[in-house]
Amino acid sequence: MLTGAWVQRSPPDVMFPQGDSREFVFIVEDGRQQFREYLHHRPGSDGNWRLVGCRLSLIGRGWLEEYDVIRLNRSSLWLRHVGQTDIERFERVEP
Repeated sequence: MLTGAWVQRSPPDVMFPQGDSREFVFIVEDGRQQFREYLHHRPGSDGNWRLVGCRLSLIGRGWLEEYDVIRLNRSSLWLRHVGQTDIERFERVEP
C-alpha cells in the first residue's frame, strides 16, 4: 500500500512554508524497494526503504531515518519521526 507518490499536506512550518512541499515516491524496482524524495519540487535524497510492522526505514548512502507509521491507507500516510512528536501528513498523488 506504500508504493506510489505522496505529497506532504501537513500544516506549514519553517522548513516547508505555505506553497512549498515535500514529496516521496516509493517504488519496487527489480525486487528492490527504492524511494526518491523531492524538496520544493527538486530532487532531494534517494535510497532504499523498508517497512516492518509500523516502522518505516529510509536508508541512504551513509544515513538512516526511521519513522513510525501512524496511518497508512489508500489516500493517507501519516509519519512521525522516531523520537519526535510532530506528525507529517501526506496525501497520495493520483497518477
